[in-house]
Amino acid sequence: MAADKLIKQGDSYLRNKAYPEAIDAYTDYLKQSPKALQALLQRSVAFQRSGDLAKAKEDIVKAFNIAQQTGKKQDIGDCFYRLAIYHYSKNNCGKASKFLDRAEQLDCREPSLAIWKAKSHKDVQAILAKPDGPHQLQAQLAPEDSWETMLESRFSKSTSIDEINKHAPLKIKIREDWYQTKDEVVITIYAKNINPESVHIQFRPRAVSVEFPSGSGSEYNYNLDPLYGAIDTSKCEYTVKSTKIEITLAKKTAHKWTALEASAGSADIVHEETPQTEQTGLVYPTSSKKAINWASFSVEEEEEKDEDPNAFFSKIYKDADDEARRAMMKSFTQSNGTVLTTDWSEAQAKTFETSPPDGMESKKWT
Repeated sequence: MAADKLIKQGDSYLRNKAYPEAIDAYTDYLKQSPKALQALLQRSVAFQRSGDLAKAKEDIVKAFNIAQQTGKKQDIGDCFYRLAIYHYSKNNCGKASKFLDRAEQLDCREPSLAIWKAKSHKDVQAILAKPDGPHQLQAQLAPEDSWETMLESRFSKSTSIDEINKHAPLKIKIREDWYQTKDEVVITIYAKNINPESVHIQFRPRAVSVEFPSGSGSEYNYNLDPLYGAIDTSKCEYTVKSTKIEITLAKKTAHKWTALEASAGSADIVHEETPQTEQTGLVYPTSSKKAINWASFSVEEEEEKDEDPNAFFSKIYKDADDEARRAMMKSFTQSNGTVLTTDWSEAQAKTFETSPPDGMESKKWT
């Protein structure tokens, strides 16, 4: 059975409380994609609800290992969420509350996070109201096993992305970004001086995986499984440059993706038979918390000849909110016009250096 059908089948079984069948479907899927983090987390849910907490914990540990290898903040947040629910099922609201807080700090994507946080915090307050409440809570917060002790040592000081990157097994600084057109998704992995022959990229109908050595025997792994939509693997390609790897995914059908990766069981997965074809042009979903439709800017050739070079910037600026405008002014000015962001949370504490395009260099004129 095709991999994407297996994951959908597992999700369907899970929703209908057919836990043994869900476990079998996720297991078959993981045989084909052993590093599929969301499938592991969903199988842990099936194990937990069927009463096999030991196997549920095993899958959570495996998912944590994958998330820490890739260094993706939200993936680690999702793992903390699942670990919290696991502990709540064991009547440990103290540890559940603690791990839910960390999940939130790491931008966990689970829509029910706020509900579980409120519930676990209320339970903690009920414990603290008892005469021996502080002692009970302290006992709940003790690590369950040696793995949790290790987890605490890694994340007890800070749950910021800098702390995560410090502990991830990478010796070079790596970050990812993406944008899309109607027909393609382009993923950029910023990593310098990677040997093209050492890069291994695999395209599958609903997944893409990237692996390459990152120094001192460690390896960088980037896995998207399942993707938000299906891709045509015969048309997908990648290029390795001196400062980055560019991966082009050819969409099977023309529609807008609201995310790169579809969470297992998510209702956001786009059905291929109902594509959204009205969106054209470039869409940059990671530029700002406030969505800006870049395709709505009409730039005609005849007008461009007479317009000021900053006209395009002005059009974006006019439709942005106050925070986006501050971010645009700071990034554009400090970088000498080479960087533009609308995300004030990023721009507020950052100094933007001049970043010329590949093959060019910046010079100071006196």
